[in-house]
Amino acid sequence: MNNLFLNRRSVRKFKDRKVEEEKINKILEITLTAPSGRNRKPWDIIVVNKRELINKIADARPEAISFLKTAPLAMVVVMDLESGTAIADGAIIASYIQLAAELEGLNTCWGHAFEKINLKGENVEEKIREVLNIPENKNILCTIGIGYGDEDKEPHDIKNLPMNKVHFNKY
Repeated sequence: MNNLFLNRRSVRKFKDRKVEEEKINKILEITLTAPSGRNRKPWDIIVVNKRELINKIADARPEAISFLKTAPLAMVVVMDLESGTAIADGAIIASYIQLAAELEGLNTCWGHAFEKINLKGENVEEKIREVLNIPENKNILCTIGIGYGDEDKEPHDIKNLPMNKVHFNKY
């Protein structure tokens, strides 16, 4: 099995090291090849590399996305729900971001935002929308923290894959 998939793990602590612009560009080049329903591409990606903005995004849902406080880079996946495939297409593009970052020797962690309410009772999407000036007719699927990991995670063990979750021809 390809090491890309075995090695990709969610990392919630990042080194204080800037992600190089050429790596960001390579991630975007790969990511923008992602498939979408009828090739509509009902998503946008906001690349955030300003510390104060990343911290404000993290504050939108500190109980779940505080890992952004150490990430030198975040990408926010925004969806246009006018498309019936927007949520699936957003999840696909987010996965592409994570795999492309792994190819560039970086680590990532997904933070869910869509329809989430934080522990203070605040709408997470609205909080992020305010920080990044996202139009009202768009929804935020997730934030992805990206950087050089500052924690060691073992690769997935192929012997421990949940094969009981796989069904052939019937449930």
